[in-house]
Amino acid sequence: MNRRIKNYDKARLVMKALTEGKPVLKTEFKGLYEQLVGGKGIGSLWASDQLYRQKSNVVSNYKQVIAMFAALKELIGQSPESIVEAGMARTQKIRGLGPNVLTEAMHTWNPQRYPVLNNNTITALKELGVRFPNPRSFRAQTFKSYSQTIGLLAEQCKFKSLTHMDKFLNFIYWQQKE
Repeated sequence: MNRRIKNYDKARLVMKALTEGKPVLKTEFKGLYEQLVGGKGIGSLWASDQLYRQKSNVVSNYKQVIAMFAALKELIGQSPESIVEAGMARTQKIRGLGPNVLTEAMHTWNPQRYPVLNNNTITALKELGVRFPNPRSFRAQTFKSYSQTIGLLAEQCKFKSLTHMDKFLNFIYWQQKE
């Protein structure tokens, strides 16, 4: 678990490098984004798997992605549903981005408050008897309910952060897949 937490700490530094200071060139963005999402045969700082598959589309729109990361950072502290609503308005305009990258970025900025949303977590919750729609059909209010559910489960499990909850749900996902 410590490795996962350290990876999110490193991911936060990568996102700061993307959003603070001098403007980032496309080649710099590609290298930094690849640290977050990985690549074929390359590890990633974010725990979600296979985000690298849309990397070339994302790199093509790197200025919009950087603007989204910066906007999310400014919104940190607001309710999960308000941030996801603002973020989804941006991801819909950037080919290759969706709720998984959006919530990974939110989680990176504040892992105590914002859960990661992907098919693995939805499938694991279903195994626990909790049903949510496909992440691509989530809206702000659905994400609010999802965040509350994840938060309550994390509290019941006495997890220190939602990073622990994400790892637990991924464990359930891979167990049921076997």
